[in-house]
Amino acid sequence: MVMHYTTRDRNAMAIHSDMVGAHVLGIRNILCLRGDPPSVGGYTDIVGVWDVSAVGLMRFLKLLNDGVDFTGKSVGRQASFVIGGSANLNADPLEPELRLMRRKVEAGAHFFVTQNVFEEKKLETFLDGAAKFKKPVIVGVLPLANSRHAEFLHNEVPGMFLPDKVRERMRKAGEERGPKEGQAMARDTIALCREKAAGVYLVPSFGRYELVAELVAELGR
Repeated sequence: MVMHYTTRDRNAMAIHSDMVGAHVLGIRNILCLRGDPPSVGGYTDIVGVWDVSAVGLMRFLKLLNDGVDFTGKSVGRQASFVIGGSANLNADPLEPELRLMRRKVEAGAHFFVTQNVFEEKKLETFLDGAAKFKKPVIVGVLPLANSRHAEFLHNEVPGMFLPDKVRERMRKAGEERGPKEGQAMARDTIALCREKAAGVYLVPSFGRYELVAELVAELGR
């Protein structure tokens, strides 16, 4: 299990309390995220806290692993967090994202999880650039369900990019063949990840769990 934790809504003391509580509950794997602005979810009158950045949370966890809190005081014992960071392989240009990854490694990141990818060339370029950090990279793979699904992700979801050829492929597939076409593209991405990434995580979207379940069954054979 990996706990996804955004720093958007809490100050430093609350985050520290959450992390200590998570450790007591046996949660060790933490994916450190900044979080989208509340306005992205329609909460236009709400302001994010962001007292601590995602990189700052990694430093917090690294300190707890060393047995101290963010003020340098002993917490009595060392924690054993496995610290994860996000990576945007759709960033253009990519170099600033790789610099941010380096900062995360220096802050204590043990592994990285990427956003969903739909373009093999972007994936290859990113994995080649990230290889120098010698940290496991887990790639996000989202099986598309139909053309409407593809267009929504491309136009409405921040950080999501679907190339024209992918959206056209889903349009040509139509409503009936759309799920199978989405799975076929996901298989192509997974095949590439077998060679260069530490693994993949499959993302069900809009409740289409069966698309992911079928892929999991195939991978387990």
